[in-house]
Amino acid sequence: MRHPLETLVSAGGILLLALLSCLLLPAPALSLDLARWLINTFHLQDLNQLYTLIFCLWFLLLGCAEYLLIRFIWRRWFSPGHH
Repeated sequence: MRHPLETLVSAGGILLLALLSCLLLPAPALSLDLARWLINTFHLQDLNQLYTLIFCLWFLLLGCAEYLLIRFIWRRWFSPGHH
């Protein structure tokens, strides 16, 4: 049987870790040559557009990893139906 607050706890944990990721984990930095190559390859307008895409993809990747980690920890150790 699922705990009635499991969905709320999962969503709250994801939002909390997403906030911590935004504050603590830097996105990958690119060299100028790599940045120019990516801008030309993907037909972007400027460096700002490239870094906007990089930040969005970075935090989506971190969000997915954090969701899976929270779900694993919750179901492994804190779920009421564990024992």
